[in-house]
Amino acid sequence: MARFYPLTVTDVQKTTRDAVAVTLLAGAVPDRVWWVCSVLADAIVLVFAVLLLVLCWFWFDPVGLWEAGFDVAAFSGDTFNYIYQEPTTTLGVPKFLFWMIVPIVSVTMAVHAASNLASTLASSAAAVVEERGAAPLVE
Repeated sequence: MARFYPLTVTDVQKTTRDAVAVTLLAGAVPDRVWWVCSVLADAIVLVFAVLLLVLCWFWFDPVGLWEAGFDVAAFSGDTFNYIYQEPTTTLGVPKFLFWMIVPIVSVTMAVHAASNLASTLASSAAAVVEERGAAPLVE
């Protein structure tokens, strides 16, 4: 049987991005290290979002579909990419209509990640410490 351990009030605090965060690492490391970890985390999310967008570009291959004259059969025959021909099992609707959310999510994720990274980089470590308002657990 799984056990659930409730978080205490000191384990969770409101961050400057108006979200609840678990701050076990943030309280255990020096402020400068915490700031560097924040920049690194924002950069990793941005890289992931951009890579997802690039993979969607190759997956949907809009240029190849345009070159095929938007003929799905010719596109599939030339590229062996059957994304536009695969129907759903139950509805018979093309699956790519449901998969269209993936590039939309990757674009919005990249925009938000770039905004978060710019915000983190614009704030100095001293300003972050002041906004953070939490004393480290280990000094």
